[in-house]
Amino acid sequence: MKYSRKINQFTNLSRRINVMITNGDWDRVPQGMQRRLLGRLRHLLRIVRSLLAGPQLKKVLAGAAVLLCCSTAGAQSFMPPVVNPYGITTDTSFTSPAFADIDSDGDYDLFLIDYNFEAYELNMNFFENTGTAVNPVFAAPVTNPFSLSLTDKPYRSEFADLDDDGDLDFFVGEYYGTMQFYENTGSSTVPVFAAGMQNPFGLDSVAQQAMIALADLDNDGDLDLLVGEYYGALDYFQNTGTAAAPNFSSFILNPFGLSVVADYATPEFADLDNDGDFDLLIGAYTNDLYYFENTGTISAPAFTGPVMNPFGLSNSIDVPMPAFVDINGDGDLDLFIGGYDGTLAFFENTAIGGVDKPVADKDAPEVFPVPADDYLTIRNNGSLGKMNLRLTDATGRTIKELAASEDEVTLQVGDVAPGLYILEILRQGRIDKRNVLIR
Repeated sequence: MKYSRKINQFTNLSRRINVMITNGDWDRVPQGMQRRLLGRLRHLLRIVRSLLAGPQLKKVLAGAAVLLCCSTAGAQSFMPPVVNPYGITTDTSFTSPAFADIDSDGDYDLFLIDYNFEAYELNMNFFENTGTAVNPVFAAPVTNPFSLSLTDKPYRSEFADLDDDGDLDFFVGEYYGTMQFYENTGSSTVPVFAAGMQNPFGLDSVAQQAMIALADLDNDGDLDLLVGEYYGALDYFQNTGTAAAPNFSSFILNPFGLSVVADYATPEFADLDNDGDFDLLIGAYTNDLYYFENTGTISAPAFTGPVMNPFGLSNSIDVPMPAFVDINGDGDLDLFIGGYDGTLAFFENTAIGGVDKPVADKDAPEVFPVPADDYLTIRNNGSLGKMNLRLTDATGRTIKELAASEDEVTLQVGDVAPGLYILEILRQGRIDKRNVLIR
């Protein structure tokens, strides 16, 4: 009885929102009320997905005529911040978050660089996600795990497969402008990190306080690097090597139309308008967030802006350090912010599905099996024509691509290292995204 009531609540609320969008009333609803309604719908959607599967779920979604909607600011709309969410605790004067599926179990774990300015204590705290990709639960922190030993006041870190061996390495920018690379000499499920290597792959130090962000900005299959500096400049290091043997060219200052916004520039890449390329969000000393939309292409970025505090975001953390991750497995990117006041804030994304226009859920493509071992099947629903498929890792590096004219295609993934990936499905200008676990 309780379960059927939740399904009915989801169906009724989704129909109510659908009607308001169709007749134009949605734009007249106050933004705060929009966020509350979408937050409630998101909550019910997670419950429905946990209760139903296969044909039953498809029938409920189609019968409800769910519209995946958002604000005019773009594909994203965020709830007000929750401080120290999911039971995560911090007790320092500086926090810098990084997420990674470090044990290849299909959910995102959390790493926090914790620095206590008063006690001069520096640690990396690891919060294992012992829940699921849909319902995260974080264990108590483990200090300096997997043989990690940080030096020289690290500020901004990322986990990425920089040597293309199927596991996640650790890369961090430091206070004096240097960068350290810690190779994962273990595996994708049992990581072990070697000692740090300073400024590897031909990299040079930046002026001061290297705030790093990795992404495949030119879509050539390897990871490029953007570094924010203490005085707000942005240094771009193009990877002219390969996915297995990175080699970075000399930096270009403020490339692709980017500009200085404020001191302590901390960049974070994400596809925030759901058009298939990387946009940029920058946290800065003013405590504001600056959004640069990529109006170029997946291979040739060109950024416009900035727009200050977009998508309804507001921030009270001193020197915000943003990190995007789909922490609840609903297909859009949530935002975590750490900073100089030692707290961690969570902004849930309420733009259901992360699309920027109303689209009936009955037309959404089907992806199965998940988790996958040797192959993924993608079934094209609706009448949206040919599919272009792209499988990427969390940093946007392309793992596989496939152009398909059939309504159902198979993507071979038996040669892909175990872990959590993002499948992008492009059909007539619409991009659907799925998190997929490959075992």
